[in-house]
Amino acid sequence: MKRAIAWQIDNAGTPHRLAPGAVDLEKNLENWVDRDIDIVADDVLIIGRQLSTAWGTVLDLLGIDADGNLVIIELKRDQTLRETIAQGLEYAAWASTQNSEAVMKFGADRFKDENSFREAFFERFKTELPSALNQRQRILVVAPTIDDTTALVVGYLAGSFGLPINAVSFDVFGQSGSQVLVRHFVRDEDPAPPSQPPKPRTRTLDELLALSGENGVRGVVEELLQLRSILPQTTPYYLTFNLRSRTPDSKKVLSGISVYPTAETRKDAVELLVGMQNLRDLFGASPSAIEAAAVQLEAAATRIPYNWSGWLKFEVTTSGQASNIVNIIRSIATPPPA
Repeated sequence: MKRAIAWQIDNAGTPHRLAPGAVDLEKNLENWVDRDIDIVADDVLIIGRQLSTAWGTVLDLLGIDADGNLVIIELKRDQTLRETIAQGLEYAAWASTQNSEAVMKFGADRFKDENSFREAFFERFKTELPSALNQRQRILVVAPTIDDTTALVVGYLAGSFGLPINAVSFDVFGQSGSQVLVRHFVRDEDPAPPSQPPKPRTRTLDELLALSGENGVRGVVEELLQLRSILPQTTPYYLTFNLRSRTPDSKKVLSGISVYPTAETRKDAVELLVGMQNLRDLFGASPSAIEAAAVQLEAAATRIPYNWSGWLKFEVTTSGQASNIVNIIRSIATPPPA
């Protein structure tokens, strides 16, 4: 592939050609991409690094795109580009066997829990995480340089077989401490089709309250909002809002509950997620107190099956149920004196 030439324009408007720089890209690329995925992909969220597959291999980086599809990011390291592409195809075959629950686990492991994964997804893409995940897979090969033969193979796989594969390489300019990284894609990324509907924006809390009224559960939501006395940070999204707080060491902000108040999620009811492990970490509750609270919550509202450990899901239909839930969660935050 052709190499780039770069100039820097000074304050006087004079161009200065930048000298090629030197950096060990094979050594550094994985850390750089993990810190800022935009270096190689503008529409991907990293959900895993150095993941072991069932086949005894280790995947460099695993991402997810706005459609909920897995993205294999394979970096060239101590192998030929031909081997790197073959490895990417193998990982894509493995990824095709991962169901929605497995993808949720990858994301939850990366972001501490499932709800935090959903928040990170929404922050990245400004849309809710799809319910059906990993309907297809993408491959992105990352290397310091891409030779013409590799570029031809990538183009052939994509053009003749419709395989969603691309490769990206880099030029480096400048000296250590002030270097410029320039990326090159083998294939131009296809723009989104004009007919694609816009992604839903974040709703305000007032909008969610209004929709809860239309769903007949505004009183339930207003009761749950009483928990802002102990979970003071309110974070609204499109279908839900979270009540959050900072841990005692101030290192993390965790969600205590997630409230889904609209008919789009559950008609005539609020769908409520309670982060029991997060509440334990936020308020220093004992395991026995958390277990007792879980039993009380199950008696207070209708439990909904939920696959992720650390969280309980409920259907709440009355203000009385919501009031009981508020009191139970407050008891976790204010345990009785010894």
